[in-house]
Amino acid sequence: MIMKSRNVLFCFAVLIWLVSQSCFAQENTVAYEVPRYIVGKNEEVVKHTGYRFLFSNDFKVSRWVAYQLKSEHVQGKTPPRKTYRNDPKVSTVFKTTDFNSNIFDRGHQAPHKHLAYSTQTILEASYFTNITPQTKELNRGVWKTLETKCTNWAKKHGTIYITTGSNVKKYDRRLNKKVSIPKLYYKVILVNNENDKKAIGYVIPNDIILSCLCSYAVTVDSVEKLTSLDFFHKVNNDYEEQIESEIDEKFWGLCNSKCTKKSKKKGKQ
Repeated sequence: MIMKSRNVLFCFAVLIWLVSQSCFAQENTVAYEVPRYIVGKNEEVVKHTGYRFLFSNDFKVSRWVAYQLKSEHVQGKTPPRKTYRNDPKVSTVFKTTDFNSNIFDRGHQAPHKHLAYSTQTILEASYFTNITPQTKELNRGVWKTLETKCTNWAKKHGTIYITTGSNVKKYDRRLNKKVSIPKLYYKVILVNNENDKKAIGYVIPNDIILSCLCSYAVTVDSVEKLTSLDFFHKVNNDYEEQIESEIDEKFWGLCNSKCTKKSKKKGKQ
């Protein structure tokens, strides 16, 4: 009788452990990075292996791209990029010449180095749906700095959740009469682990910019007002409101230095 009771208790303990491990696994696979959204006319939401995005067939750019960046994704040497190509999951077809410009780079919303951890994700990084026209100064300047910071935050905190977007409007200019040229870009980042629960946003113009990234740091709440999206809505309500309404400058390593403007170079598109 005693032996049977012990067996029952052992089985019960094993069951509790299995349930706890299942809950832990689910917590670590929650798509915190995907905002609450409404799909508009001629828009489609697509899920790839490395990221999800909402693509506008009217504007010819993705409104947002969301992905998880883990420390193991950014270890070692980054392999070469693949040739730019059409995304097989959307109806819009691009030509490489659609992005030809003397002013604008082919700017990645989810950067190649953040998706360089498998053959499939490397391929997905080069889809035209992940590309937008970014000024060369932005793409090679503060935007690159921000991507590097995200890499370092992932290495430090294990996993971070990122949503990047292009704030396109109806009357924006078109590159080569096809691809909308966003006036603003944004990025929101979440750290949500056992020790730290923090979030930060950045809004950066695709034009005249300041030389230091910290000038563009904003609360996630302010990015939500700009975009009408609800970011990190799957985060526990006990702390979602707080982390979205404030910036922990020390945690994110923001600078206090004065910034100077750098003007966009003139030239042909």
